[in-house]
Amino acid sequence: MLVSQLINRNGNPNANQFVITDNGLTAFQSYDSRVCEIRGREITFGCDWDYSRTTLKHLYTFLDDNGLSSLRDSKSVRKAIKNGKTNEGYKVLYDPNLR
Repeated sequence: MLVSQLINRNGNPNANQFVITDNGLTAFQSYDSRVCEIRGREITFGCDWDYSRTTLKHLYTFLDDNGLSSLRDSKSVRKAIKNGKTNEGYKVLYDPNLR
């Protein structure tokens, strides 16, 4: 397992924002909350994905860094969760137990 700080658009690490990679899993964690997980072509959003504007800002950076630029705002994420897929062809899930 590798844990690193999320790097912002200015190239600086963000405090309390983490990227976790482990065995084909890439996850974004904000403070103590697992916000989003990507495994293969499947994305799972946890209950705190839209916790705050700051969490959203970091989530969009994480998604963009992982080739998911179509998920650039809360409207597009909600639509992807509702439709079960992204424009890039990823399966999208929502798991209220993902924390």
